[in-house]
Amino acid sequence: MASAALRQRVGSDAITYDRNRTIERNNDGHGSNNPIQSRSTDHIISSPTMNRYIESHSTAHESPIISSHQSIPFIFDTQHPSPPAIIPTWTNMPNKSQLFILALSRFVDFFQMAALQTYMVHQLKSFDPSLSPTIVAHQAGVLQGSFTAAQIFTSIIWGRLADRPSVGRKLVLNIGLIGTGITMLGIGFSTSYEQVVAWRLLGGAINGTVGAARTMVAETVDKKWHPRAFLLLPAAFNVASVAGPILGGTLVNPVLHFPGLFGVGSWLGGIEGVGWMRKYPFALPNVCSTVFLFLEATLVWFGLKETLKGYRGLDWSLLESKQVSQSLRNLLKGMGMSSARDSGHSIVLKERLLAREDSPMALELDNLNAGLGLSTPIEGEKIVIKRAPAQLPFRRIWTKNVIWTLASNAIFDFHMGFVLIIIPFLNIH
Repeated sequence: MASAALRQRVGSDAITYDRNRTIERNNDGHGSNNPIQSRSTDHIISSPTMNRYIESHSTAHESPIISSHQSIPFIFDTQHPSPPAIIPTWTNMPNKSQLFILALSRFVDFFQMAALQTYMVHQLKSFDPSLSPTIVAHQAGVLQGSFTAAQIFTSIIWGRLADRPSVGRKLVLNIGLIGTGITMLGIGFSTSYEQVVAWRLLGGAINGTVGAARTMVAETVDKKWHPRAFLLLPAAFNVASVAGPILGGTLVNPVLHFPGLFGVGSWLGGIEGVGWMRKYPFALPNVCSTVFLFLEATLVWFGLKETLKGYRGLDWSLLESKQVSQSLRNLLKGMGMSSARDSGHSIVLKERLLAREDSPMALELDNLNAGLGLSTPIEGEKIVIKRAPAQLPFRRIWTKNVIWTLASNAIFDFHMGFVLIIIPFLNIH
């Protein structure tokens, strides 16, 4: 048996050859006594090069040991040393412009919610001034919870759509921004409690921005920058939680608060003031939120890069009625149409390799090919097997860390929602 003369150096892609050791090969049971002495105390040999050298001088029945009659190529790369490890900082974090757009999307998304919470109770009271404070508080709670309740049922669907190569994360983010902006206009110009709740339910159902934005942050930068990159979204959330109530409360009833601009005899209002602002005193802050959402959607469309691997653009055939119903069924089952097609592709090609061309199995596979829209490979043609990306079942996400994280966020949101509803309710007496 040959004694090893290579010691692996810990922490680098190199191995050390020691001159005090020898490498021998014994093919027939007789060892060789010719040592190979090294030329210096410590020679560094590139690990991939050494592996290729050993493999090229070994046969299928021999151990990959270097013969004593062979010379070892010593490689010294002094001109191209390995670069030092990059320490992640705010300064060297890549894709700052992309992260800024994603953080801004989180800002405008929560800005509309924070602004609405400021005057929501007063808008409900304006629909029917005869309502008691208890009824108004109940309506405010329903209105506050309707947005999140709709998200519970649609967030998973939006997440699966964002993972599909024909949709992508960017489109889901833009749909949420534009859809939420439209619903804010509906809330601002509503005249009854039922209308506001309907618009709020629609806004929650169409809003999948949070999941898409967080996923894109994770895919925009390397994992070493994740602790810093993920701080941008909570920072934008906190800024919106301050700016939303201030700006939203300031813009309520602008005819009264800014009579020189919108009131009677003003240069914008004319003789009677701005009519729609007098009729809908809570519309202006909603219009402001809509403008912010639409501007961010434009910035996302033209400035943000798609991060989904394998993204191939929107498949317009999915908008057909039959395809939409089939896609919804597949999404609820936890599988996409493209994944099923790719899986069928792999199975058919695998079975074709095992079946003879003139056998019944081959004929059945040809029919299956035609049903899946796959072409039959001709003789001599290179077969490329497309494999769908691995998708874990939904139940696998429920780890201990995920459950505790969701519980802590639920407690925090419960506290925030309770306080934001109670404080305005106390002020309407």
